[in-house]
Amino acid sequence: MRKIEKLISICRLVWEAFGLPVFIVNHRNEIVFEQATLPAHPYAVSPISFLSEAPETLDFPCVHTTTYLENFFYFKASDTLILAGGPCLHEEMNDLRLGGLTNDLTANQTKLADYYRQLPVLTKRELKSAARIAYFMIHGREEEVVEKKIGVTVENATAHVSRRKQSLSFHHDPLHEKKLMNAIKKGVRKDVIKLVQEGPEDGGEYGVLSRSSYVRSQKNLAIASITMATRAAMDGGLDSELAYTLSDLYIQRLEDLYDVRQVQQLIEDALGTFADRVKEAKTNAVSSVISRCQHYILQHVYDEIRLKDLADYVKMSPSYLSSCFKKETGTSISEWIQKARIEEAESLLLLSSYTIADICSWLHFPDQSYFTKVFKKHNGLTPKKYRESGAAP
Repeated sequence: MRKIEKLISICRLVWEAFGLPVFIVNHRNEIVFEQATLPAHPYAVSPISFLSEAPETLDFPCVHTTTYLENFFYFKASDTLILAGGPCLHEEMNDLRLGGLTNDLTANQTKLADYYRQLPVLTKRELKSAARIAYFMIHGREEEVVEKKIGVTVENATAHVSRRKQSLSFHHDPLHEKKLMNAIKKGVRKDVIKLVQEGPEDGGEYGVLSRSSYVRSQKNLAIASITMATRAAMDGGLDSELAYTLSDLYIQRLEDLYDVRQVQQLIEDALGTFADRVKEAKTNAVSSVISRCQHYILQHVYDEIRLKDLADYVKMSPSYLSSCFKKETGTSISEWIQKARIEEAESLLLLSSYTIADICSWLHFPDQSYFTKVFKKHNGLTPKKYRESGAAP
């Protein structure tokens, strides 16, 4: 069977199994085959415009969420062809969600409602299954599905800043919630990320915590999840001051985001970081004095931090504090400060459009060349490459 004929057969099989539109794109970004006519988007220039954000290499299946919350999978089927599936929604677009989203995007609610009614609904798990099956049928091997990370702010998304009404109900599925919080408590980042990305097994919906803005609703859900993660981390042995500091930092950063995809990525980042900190606390337990120093560093990551300031804060001599810190953590105070600043830089690179020069200056690196050198030492990538790759911190 010729390559194109095989691909067409696979498109039809995926359509029959999942009810998901599947299509083939050539190297000129032209649709050469589509199984089921793609619905016309009321605002997008092209039904495959999402591919402009695809990574350079497509040797593995990817899933991607657009500004309008459409979900696609895609991967390289041959040297000149890309196989893609979508669009679909992960949950029904009810009137509350639609009203908030159209406010965020300053879009016509009726036009978007008509469009969303044409889209199939597949959970994250189902979309990833479709991608893995299609990939296996073409390449004869299994690959994990990668979620495309978003590091840019959508300029026309306007978040409505309203009073938060916090809800500690992360999701209506209590079993999924318990699994997620238990993974944080145990300090197992891999399980946390998997649970966040796949969502609950029953494919149920998240609550609506703002009627006027979809982004605001997602931010409120993020605050609820960070609040619960903070408690779970403390139950897992993380120092309470450190846990609350992390919580404050993430919630403050959350308010600077205006793209729902960035909000969702921040949740993943925050919960994964809590798990990492719990793991560190379990394996490298430190005294209350050293924990207070770490707390101070995280709170003042944008300030110039001097050894004398730390020593005064914990009421110890600078030389004795340096000795104790090194003995308990295995690293010097200056190295720990540098690590904290690099972790902050990672988040800013992924979750904002601030320039590398600004990030370097804010975090008190003497110049951009030195910042790049230190960043690459920690991550194996330059700041620019890290941002472009969407690498997880």
